[in-house]
Amino acid sequence: MPRRRGRAQERSGIDSRVRSRAVSRASEDTQRQRSRSPINGLNMTNPANWTLAMLKEKLKAEGIVLPNSTPHKTLLKLYQQIQNRNSDNVVSSKHETNAQGVVNAMADIPGNLSQLQEEMLKMQATLAELAKGKENSDSDATVPKTSTRRRQISHQSATPMQAIPWLENTVAKLWNAAHENGTKNLYNCAFKLFTFFMEQNSLWLTNTSIPPAIDEQTLIYFVAFCTERGLKYHTIKQYLSGLRYHYLKKKVQSPLSNGSDLHQLQVILRGVKKSQVNIKQERLPITHEILTEFVSLLNCRYLGLYDSLMLAAACTMAFFGFLRCGEFTVHAQRPKRSNAPLTLQNIQFSNKNSSYVLFLPNSKADIFRSGVKLTITATNSSTCPVTHMDRYLNLRRQCGACATDPLFINSKGTTLTREFFIQSIHKLLLLLGKDTKLYSGHSFRIGAATTAARFQVPDHLIRTLGRWSSDCYTKYIRTDGALIQEAHKAMCGV
Repeated sequence: MPRRRGRAQERSGIDSRVRSRAVSRASEDTQRQRSRSPINGLNMTNPANWTLAMLKEKLKAEGIVLPNSTPHKTLLKLYQQIQNRNSDNVVSSKHETNAQGVVNAMADIPGNLSQLQEEMLKMQATLAELAKGKENSDSDATVPKTSTRRRQISHQSATPMQAIPWLENTVAKLWNAAHENGTKNLYNCAFKLFTFFMEQNSLWLTNTSIPPAIDEQTLIYFVAFCTERGLKYHTIKQYLSGLRYHYLKKKVQSPLSNGSDLHQLQVILRGVKKSQVNIKQERLPITHEILTEFVSLLNCRYLGLYDSLMLAAACTMAFFGFLRCGEFTVHAQRPKRSNAPLTLQNIQFSNKNSSYVLFLPNSKADIFRSGVKLTITATNSSTCPVTHMDRYLNLRRQCGACATDPLFINSKGTTLTREFFIQSIHKLLLLLGKDTKLYSGHSFRIGAATTAARFQVPDHLIRTLGRWSSDCYTKYIRTDGALIQEAHKAMCGV
């Protein structure tokens, strides 16, 4: 009896589940029929009461097939316009159902119908492209998938913009302001040599000012041409940068300006570098000891009263300011490569003459020419830069100098040039028994870094004083032989 009751209960459970499934299917069919049947009480002869599927079937009967995403309002408007045209006998035959007749009838429909046709064509083209892209992605798995967030745009078909005459002068000024005078002169020399190379090898017609388009092989031959003329590796690289600048400016195709890798050219340049003996003559530093001997000679008026005062102020300022020679002198032979000379108003003393501020309007690291202010303090020694600058400026004021006059002028009244400054330094070095070939205008900057390192000035402070943005200041530090000997003795415990 218990087994029979269990089987009966199982059968009743199965029957109940079958009944519930049948009821649910019946309710679903009823809902489908209700959704397909017109709503009670509506006039189904009016197209406005038709469903989306009914409108599509009517338009399909007329030979018009639209995408599934077309809204109900657009379908209704299109159907009404076709019916109105048919009622006005615009179409020659009411029963004409071929596709060409429908297209002609649609072409006469103004407004949204023609616009809808255009949108349909665009949608079809887009769907074809998407289908083609999908086939390609399925056939090749290595091709990356496209993204709708970011698409690459090709500018190859873009037409060049016409020139705007009233902006041409401004564009030319901006091109000139992109580089310093010295860099522009170097680039011009590079372009002149390249022009000579091209004309010599019949690669450039002389009757045109626009350079021809070149390739990597032409650049390789130009590098070989420069090597034959005895140019160094670093000069050749600067000349290539000059070619890139001029080709960009003249809007001519060049592998230097289109982002090419130029692997062959890189190998050739590496060969130039290894084939040349790149031995630089080391420049010795003018340390504080040498500066002290300079000041002693200048105090004896060795170079005359005026020039001695002027050189004492310039030398002490160059040493304690970590200055480059070109920052306070001008070029006599190449004035276009020089910056504007310093003026008297670039020096501002403090209230108690304990220091002065030097304003450098132009310097190597100041690429935007915003100016750099250097504070040079008094040292209360024989090489005190504040004392020597004060003596020199007092003499200038007695001579009637104004604030806009050059800061350093010699006894002949001309601005202090690099050549005059180095010649005067060499005269002092000869008196001290030094080899003048080992010293240059940069020796003051090297000597300042060397002296600071010897007296254990912190590294970050050396970088600040010399305006170095990296650890390249270590190249300026010269280690004395006595220090090396002391280090070796310390390693031996002596």
